[in-house]
This record gives sequence, structure tokens and C-alpha cells, in this order.
Amino acid sequence: MIKPGYFSEIALADNLRSDYDIKNELILKNKLNVDYVFFGDSITQQWELNACFNRNNLIINRGIAGDKTRYALRRFEADALQLCPRCCVILLGINDFYEIMPNFFQQSKGREYENIMKEVTDNILKIIISARESNILLAICSLIPNPNFEINETEQSRRRFELELNKVLKMMASEYGYIYVDYFNALLKEETIFTVDGTHPNYLGYNIMSKVLKETLLKEGIEI
Repeated sequence: MIKPGYFSEIALADNLRSDYDIKNELILKNKLNVDYVFFGDSITQQWELNACFNRNNLIINRGIAGDKTRYALRRFEADALQLCPRCCVILLGINDFYEIMPNFFQQSKGREYENIMKEVTDNILKIIISARESNILLAICSLIPNPNFEINETEQSRRRFELELNKVLKMMASEYGYIYVDYFNALLKEETIFTVDGTHPNYLGYNIMSKVLKETLLKEGIEI
């Protein structure tokens, strides 16, 4: 039986491109003052921000499920910088990690761990530099932990990735004068289940993350 396989990888960042273009234009044309942009992947997209933060702030969600840092870098100017927020909260990187798995679209084996880590850190560094050049304050967020990291070799590698990337993110935030938000250790202390599937937070996970973000920003004199 002949199976031709898949011919291309779909960039999931394209899924909301038209929606976000329309919303961005509306914000710009109406000359709205944006307080916060939350920028990231599905963990950000699924976050009901108005249920967690001050509704007097204009908070914009620009998360896209499945987004990877190479595409996030390309859309950062459109979905964050041009909106000129007081602060941009970024949480990225976990989808890149899963490129360690075989790629059925390209009919190839998974990528090397070290290559993935280098690409993620390079892309996030470029995002940080572009924010700095545009005088946009960043809150750089840690990856959140997978509570089931011992179940198989891939998830054990993911825990290593989480720890190593978080360390780099913290160093980058310090080097460029930005804020580091440590969701990882706050969630790691939680004994109750805080995700729905090992990756995406449930209501408890989001409430903990909201508390950590509020407290971290407040230390910098920023109220959200």
C-alpha cells in the first residue's frame, strides 16, 4: 500500500492571523492605549485574562495555540510592538521542544535537543532585543512544569528543557533589565493537580500564575 505522507508543515500561527490583523487595526485606528499584551502559545490563548486581572486595564491576548518561537518572532512586531503596550507578558518555547519527536510531515526523525534549545534561545533573544529597541517593557515568563515528567523518556527530556530554558530566560531578563516571572517554582510547590493534561493549566494553575504575575509586577511598581 502506497502512502505519500504529508507534504508540508502547517504554521499554526496562521490560524488567527486574519483575526488578529483585524483586531490590531481596530486598536490602532481607535487610538486605544493598551496596558498589557499577553503574547505566547495555547497557554496564553486559553487564559481568560479578564477573570484574573484588573478590568480597568486594557489587556490584549495575542496567544496562538501551537505557536513556535520562529513564528512568534515573525509576528511579534504586529501583535505586540505596534500596539505599544505598557508591558508585554511573553510565555513561549514548549511547542518547539516537541520537535524532538519524529516529524510526519517531513517524514524525518526528530530534531536534536541541542539544536532546538539553541533556536529557541536565539529567537527569544531577538524578541527581547526588538522590544528593547522599541522601548517596550517585557515580563519574561518561565515555562510551567509538567507534573508527569517521569512517565517516559520524552517527558524527562522536557523537564530538562524546562529547567535549562528557564535558567537562560532568567539570565536574559537580568541582562536586559526586564522582569522574570517564575511560574515554574510556584507551580512545582502545588500538590493539587494544576493542569488538565500535563501542559495546559486548569483554573487552579491559571489562578496561581495570575497571583505570581501580580506579585512579581507589583515589586516593580506595576499593578495589573
